[in-house]
Amino acid sequence: MVENHYKGKKIVAIDKDDFRIFITGKIVEHGDNYIVVEDDTGKIKINHNLSDLKNIKTVRVFCTKIDNELFCDFIQNLEGLDLELYNKVEDLYLKFL
Repeated sequence: MVENHYKGKKIVAIDKDDFRIFITGKIVEHGDNYIVVEDDTGKIKINHNLSDLKNIKTVRVFCTKIDNELFCDFIQNLEGLDLELYNKVEDLYLKFL
């Protein structure tokens, strides 16, 4: 069954059955039509057809996963977010679910 909403995932937790996900992290590499995003669990390549991402570092990337590749649907700019604090709060939140 295809999901209509995006699920937040850590890179290490992405599995073969995921379809729509979002990843919060830092862009650590730019290439032709791809970026590499890093969170506190790893790095992953995400294909995109967007322009002018060079000045953005902290992001939430909403992706569709097809054949074990991630394709960016859109990117939320999170510049100014304290990513370390965000990860601590997220970890606490997940402990109580």
